[in-house]
Amino acid sequence: MKQSLLALAVCLALAACSKPAPTDTAAAPADAAATAPAADTAAPADAAPASPATGGDQAGVKMIRLSCPGGVALQAADGGPVLINGEPAAVKAYPQGGYDATDAASGTTVSVLLNPDGSQSASYTGKGGANGVCTVEDAAPAAGKVALLNATCPGGLELHAADGGQVFVNGKEAKLDIKNPRYYEVTDAASGTVIAVATDAQGQATVSYTGKGGANGICTVK
Repeated sequence: MKQSLLALAVCLALAACSKPAPTDTAAAPADAAATAPAADTAAPADAAPASPATGGDQAGVKMIRLSCPGGVALQAADGGPVLINGEPAAVKAYPQGGYDATDAASGTTVSVLLNPDGSQSASYTGKGGANGVCTVEDAAPAAGKVALLNATCPGGLELHAADGGQVFVNGKEAKLDIKNPRYYEVTDAASGTVIAVATDAQGQATVSYTGKGGANGICTVK
């Protein structure tokens, strides 16, 4: 009897030792998730930002108006902006002064040089090898060149131009557009009227107006 019990105990012990250990399958996914590389959704640190279509270093830009062959006109204010045919141009400054202004639409580049005496000169390069020298006009005539003037126009419009350049229509400040030293235009936004003032060599002013619907005529200078 004792031998039978001893044999049974040995058999049970051997069965317990040879039984494989249970596999912990629940831990595997968690370990896999922990070791999986995280997706890098951030944009690359060295990605270059988009370059603006216009602008550039305009700190050294000086006031100027230019006319170039082929109907190219450049206008710049102190510190920018620079316009070519009324559109903002991309500007690339020279270390020694001056700059290139490029109109992407027409492919025209106007090179403006700052001379030792402080004056400016310019040339242009266009498509198909077009190039030439630009003419420097009166550099955006100063508002102070507008002389004191009062005029009455048909339709009940009263123009007043003050020394220093401010212009008023019916007591409200209006937009002043100086075309050259002897001619400027005043726009009254409320009525849509443009008042033109031309001055002859003796300083006498002639004032006319153009309104909506083709209305036009001569104004009376007081």
